[in-house]
Order: sequence, then structure tokens, then C-alpha cells
Amino acid sequence: MASMLRHRYRFDDCHNKLFDSGVGNCESSIRVSKSEELTMNIINMRTKIWSISMRAATGASLILFLLVTQSWAQDKGLKISGFSDITFENRSGDVADEEDLQLFEDGGGEEELIEAGSRVTTPGFNLNLLGTLSESLIFQGEVAFSFEDEDFEIELLRSYIDYRIDPKFNLQAGKFLSSVGYLNRNQRSYSFLNYSVKARDLVNKEFGYLPSFTVGLKAYGSFELGNTSALSYHVAYGGMRGLYPEAGETISGFEFAEDESNSGGTSLLLEYLTFIGNKELIVGLSGYRVPRIVGFSVEDGEDVEIGEEADELEEAGLLIREEMELSEMGFAPYLRLDGPKFQVMFEYHLTHFEDQIGNLDNSDLHYSAYSLEFVYKTQLFGKPFYPYIRNDYRKIDDDHHYYGLEVEGEEELVNAHVPNSKEVIFGFAYDVVSNNRIKMEYGRFLSGPYPENSFRVSTSFAF
Repeated sequence: MASMLRHRYRFDDCHNKLFDSGVGNCESSIRVSKSEELTMNIINMRTKIWSISMRAATGASLILFLLVTQSWAQDKGLKISGFSDITFENRSGDVADEEDLQLFEDGGGEEELIEAGSRVTTPGFNLNLLGTLSESLIFQGEVAFSFEDEDFEIELLRSYIDYRIDPKFNLQAGKFLSSVGYLNRNQRSYSFLNYSVKARDLVNKEFGYLPSFTVGLKAYGSFELGNTSALSYHVAYGGMRGLYPEAGETISGFEFAEDESNSGGTSLLLEYLTFIGNKELIVGLSGYRVPRIVGFSVEDGEDVEIGEEADELEEAGLLIREEMELSEMGFAPYLRLDGPKFQVMFEYHLTHFEDQIGNLDNSDLHYSAYSLEFVYKTQLFGKPFYPYIRNDYRKIDDDHHYYGLEVEGEEELVNAHVPNSKEVIFGFAYDVVSNNRIKMEYGRFLSGPYPENSFRVSTSFAF
């Protein structure tokens, strides 16, 4: 059974010194003159530009290598494909909700999420591997190559065997996408697979609002209902939530082998597909349950020591920590209507956490979110052109004991405040060539601690 693998590779010491030198960031008791401050800003800007250039060059080199080896891999029965994107964003204006901002700051929220100004993100790229082992056995793998600060990370997102027995009954074993909703299984945060620039928070694995992956076993199949309709199902069991998030990561990631104290989760999905004239209608209903999530209670903005040393201190009576045991249940209905001229996509999430010990201030914790998008399909200069409008909404109970958990360093568990959000987005996607999508949009935050205005431009591609 596969589990998430994460390795970090640091560049040489000279590169580390360049980024760790603290230029423009270190506090000093010495007053800096305006000319020195300007010089430091220029150096800092050059460093950032060089960093982005290095990331782009590294990604381009890897993509070139994959393109060269793709034809060889196909001859061996292995198909290679991938996605990547580059995004520019500018945030400006007043804060959408001052009260939410105060809660965010008091609760130790990550400043990067709400900062005004401009930024360019180059997340790296995802590599998908599809191997045919036999007529009935298929291997599916997905690896993410990403950049964070001066670290180059490789993460195994999916790795499973697909045993295709019959259209009505098939099996998957390994690490696969959780059968919750439509977006998590089909679009996720891939920029190329989405019309809009901003990835949907409700299926962004970095936030972990729902368990994006399952490590275990899944049965699935489909039954035809007449000539134009079908009913499909997914039933899965396995590890879905972790005891702690990984170091530097949120609750989205976990090592299954290290989380034996948590019970496995179960998910169920039913999906009805039919055609209304020349339009495809998909209506789905899905849900999941994780009976036992064990950890420590951490209030917003607070932290708790973890690790072997902390365990020894607690045994010796030198450290007091409050245990936490939760059960989680989620519900995700969705609807997708797709035709030659337009597409409507709606998905709703409702999650309920329940305190199993009875020692938390809030015994019931709730989260609800939805994303509604309308896309008009037309052409511009003979190329596909997609104007769209999207509305995203998120509501989380205050002092949520699970969603904001994050490990800092190796032995400190913190809980950062997770803000509510409501945003309306207008934009367009333009497919200039078949494997490239250019997008531009304006986002207006109606609630949350964010600047009201957000302008985004991205180019995404597939190979």
C-alpha cells in the first residue's frame, strides 16, 4: 500500500547563503540611510527575480527531458503527461471585513494569505504516469515537482493499481483521489483543467478542507440505464486523515504508516449521467466518515510541543497537553451541465466534526462551502474563448480545532486561524493553442480578511 513520499533537496551552500543571508529582512538596531535602504531593496528584488528565473529554468529543463523521453516511454507501454502554470496576482484596496482581519491576526493566521501587493507564483509541475501492465491491470502514478523558498520538493500524490474486471465492478489499491465530490476527482487545483485562474479552495489539498487522498482499497463501476443514461458508484476504505500534519505542511498530508492510532475512513459516491438533447448532465451525491482522529487540542494562535522529547516530558509530569479525539463526517453533492455553448458547475461541501472525549469548548465543529461557476463557450479569432463568472463561499466555526493545524519546524504543533470567505470572480480563458490556456480575471472579496480587489493573469499548459 502506497503512502505519501516527500523529499526535499536543497541547492548548494552558495545558493543557500544567497537566500539565507537575510538581505532586506534581518532586524538591526542600526539606522539605515535611504540610499542604503534603496540598495538593499534592489538587491532583494534581484534575488527574487533570480529565484524565479532559476525555478523557471529548472522546470523548463525537466519538461524538455520529459518530452524527449515521452516517445520512448510510449513504446514501452508507459504514457507520460503533465501540467504546469505561471500566475501573476495583484491584490489591492481596503480589507473586505475588518472584524475578520482582527480575528485572523489574533489567531496567528498566515500573513501571506492576506497581503496586498503583487506576486508571481511558479508552483512547478505535475507529472502523470499511466502504465499498462496487462489487459486488465493498469498502473497510475502522479508526482508533483514544486518549489518553495530555496527548496526543491518532490511529492508522490498518487500511486495505485487499477484492476479492471468488468464495467460494473473494478478495483483500485494504493493511494488514489478520495471519492468525494466531482472537483476533487476531475479538476482539483490544476490550472489547465479549470477555466478560472484561482484554484478552488474547497478542493485545494494544501488547505485540507476535505481529505483529498485515500490510501487503501476502492471498488467502482457503472450500470447503463437505457441508451443515454448511466449510474456509477465508488466505495472506498482506507487512511484519509493524519494524526499530525507533516512538518511545514497542513493537515492535507499524512504518512499512513505513522498514523496507526487513527481509524480508517469510508467514502461513498453515487453519480447519475444523462443527456438532455446535446447537453450532458451529471448529478452526484457523495459523503465520507472518519470515525477517529487523535491528536492534541490547540487554540487559535497557540502552539503545543510534540515529538519524542515532548512525550518524555509529559510522562515525567513536566509538560501538560490536552488530548483531542474527533470524528469527522462530510457531505458533497454536485451538479454539472455541459453543452456546446455553456457549462454550469456547482458543488457544495458540508463537514461536521464531533468531540469524542468531551473536553473541547466546542463539541461540534462545522464547515460549509460551495463553488458555482457559469462558463460561456465561444470563439475569438477562430480560437476557443471562454468568458466566465464564479462565486466561492466558505464558512468555518471560530476556534476550529482541526483545520488550522500545522507543524512548524519538527516538534511544534500550531493552530492558525482559518478565515471565512466570499468572493465573486469575472474573467476569461483563451486557448490560443491546443496545449496552452491563457487566463485573466478580476476577483472581488465580499467578506474575509483579504484586500477587496484581486487581479490575476496566468498561462497554463499541458504536455
